[in-house]
Amino acid sequence: FTAQLAQFSSLEQLQNINTNLTSFTRQQQSLGNTQAVNLIGREVLAKGDTIQAEGTPVELRYQLKGDAATGLVRIYNADGELVDALVFKNQKQGMNTLTWNPPSSAVGRCTFDVSAADSAGKSVGVDAMIQGEVTGVNYRDGVTYLSVGNREIAFSDVVSVKKTSTN
Repeated sequence: FTAQLAQFSSLEQLQNINTNLTSFTRQQQSLGNTQAVNLIGREVLAKGDTIQAEGTPVELRYQLKGDAATGLVRIYNADGELVDALVFKNQKQGMNTLTWNPPSSAVGRCTFDVSAADSAGKSVGVDAMIQGEVTGVNYRDGVTYLSVGNREIAFSDVVSVKKTSTN
C-alpha cells in the first residue's frame, strides 16, 4: 500500500512537471512570435534559393564554406527548367554575390543553386541566401514565417538582421 502511494505521488509530480513544461513552451513560442513581429520593416538575410525576376538585375547571394577556385550558379524558372547559368572563379570563403541579368524569357519566381570546387577540384559547401525587407509575419502549424517580398521564409532560416534606412 505504501509503495502504491509513493508511485501515485511520483506520477502526480510527473504530470505537474509536464503541465509546467507545456506552459513554458507556449510562453517561449509567444516570445518568439513577438520577436518576429519586431522584424517588420527590417532587412533580413536568410537561407533560401527563391528570387524574383522582373527584367532588372538580381543579386544572387551565397555563402561559401571554403575558398572556391571555380563555381557555377544555375537559375531555374517556376517549372524547374534551366533558364541561365553563371560561372565564377576565385572567390573567398564567406558571403559572395553575383549579379544576374535575367533574359526576357525568365520572368516571375525563379530558384537558383550554387556549386563550387576548390583548387584541388574538391567540392566546397555552399548555402544559397536571400535578402529583403520583412513586410509581414505569418504563423502556421506552430512555425513562424516572415514575408519578404512575395515569398515566405522560416524565422529559423534568418542568419542576420539589419536596420533599413527608413527605420
